Order: sequence, then C-alpha cells, then structure tokens
Amino acid sequence: MASEDIRSGFKTLGQSFRLWWDDWSNGVLVSIATLLLSLTGLLAGPAILGMSVVAEDLADGNRTGIAGWWGGVKRYFWVGLLWGFVNILAFALAGIGLWFYVQWDTPWSPLLAVILLIIIILWAQVQLLTPGYLIAQEDKKLGLAWRNSLLTLLASPGFCAVSCGISLVILILSLATVLPLVVGTGPLLVLISVLAVRDRLAVYRKQNEG
Repeated sequence: MASEDIRSGFKTLGQSFRLWWDDWSNGVLVSIATLLLSLTGLLAGPAILGMSVVAEDLADGNRTGIAGWWGGVKRYFWVGLLWGFVNILAFALAGIGLWFYVQWDTPWSPLLAVILLIIIILWAQVQLLTPGYLIAQEDKKLGLAWRNSLLTLLASPGFCAVSCGISLVILILSLATVLPLVVGTGPLLVLISVLAVRDRLAVYRKQNEG
C-alpha cells in the first residue's frame, strides 16, 4: 500500500508538471498578479486561492487565466484573508521561537529547536494541501480544510512525502530566488495541491465503497 501511494504521488507530480507546462504562459501572468497582490501581506491568501481556482479549471480542461484568477480572488476573499492572517502570525511566532531556541544556550535548546522545526514542516505541509481542500469542499470552512489536510498527511504518509515533500522544496526555492517571476512556480504548487486532493479523495472513496 505504501509503495502504491508513493507511485500515486509521483503520478500526481507528473500530471501537475504537464498541465503547468501546457498552460505556462497563463501561469506566469497569474503568478505575477499573485505576487503583486501578495506584496500587501494579508491579500496573499485570496491571491493564492485565486490561483487554485485557475488550477481547478485547468485540471478540468479549461484555461481561465487572469479572468479565472480574479474570479477566484473575489469568491474566496474572506476565507483567504483569514488563511493569510493565521499563516503570517503562525510563521512569525515560529520564526521568533526558533531564533530564541538557537540563541538560548542550554542542554535542551537543540532538542526544542528540532521539535519546533518538525512542527513548522508539518504545518507547512498542511498549508500546501489546504488550497486543494478549500476548492474541493462544499463547506468552505478553513478549519475543515486544515482538518482534512492533516488527516491526509496521517492516512497517506507515502503519498504526501512525495507530493508535499517536492512542493515544499519548490516553495523554499521560490521564496529564496526569483523563480516565481521567471517560471511561475505558484501555479505549479497549487496544481499539485488540487490534483493531490483529487487523488486522495478518489482513493478514500474507493476504500469506503470496498
């Protein structure tokens, strides 16, 4: 089962890369628009969810580009605003905590820093799945999307190690470089999120029917 999940993870990545490449020009424009809106800080959440709507449309065979992105920003504005605010606060507090443990010269400091780093990584992986669940859910509650994302990480560790792990690497490279502007990595990340959620929901549905 674990090996099957890992194969599914790589298959999802392959599908995401193909769709992203096929719609690359639109993706770069959407990525730039998202970056510009994200400069405000809090509006990063609605902007990313707008990208997720474009990814959902693309997965269904429709290329909606900037128009689809703007429609998604408006549709998910309030939940995106909350999502952005919570993440800014969470990562800011985590960063301060990590800095404190690194500076704090005690025998327990390295262990506490490692534990906090693991929590940060798990939280980041939950956030990478969150757009996919917010789009897929009929009930667009952020708490429900977080719950579903966490349950997916626990239920499909092999699948998530591949899909979320690669996404996390892409995200780190994107934050550290100009990749989002040059190649439009944002649309790729939300495509992985959308397709990963679709894959897992299909698997869980089949398991329930069996």
